[in-house]
Amino acid sequence: MVIRERKFYSKEFRERVLTAYYNSNESVSMIAHRFQVKQDTVNNWVYRKNSSSNQENTINLEASNVMPVKKEKLTPEQMEQCILDLEQELGQEKMRSTRWRN
Repeated sequence: MVIRERKFYSKEFRERVLTAYYNSNESVSMIAHRFQVKQDTVNNWVYRKNSSSNQENTINLEASNVMPVKKEKLTPEQMEQCILDLEQELGQEKMRSTRWRN
């Protein structure tokens, strides 16, 4: 059995890795390769970051939140904001699903 020394990463480095992960469409595996850390390490950091988030940041998957029904017409600016919000929610959901796949 090979005994490896445990590596310690600075908080700044972890934040850089997490920022790269959250702001890109790259998988955990790709991020780990880019920063030359183990995939399990990145998964742990993502998990800890998600579990430390307060309840306000979690997505409530009730039907009314997933697909709101709006009867009024939206302005182009309102549509852009809706798209940005949905993209952010999609990114968070991808993050959750990747955690279970990797």
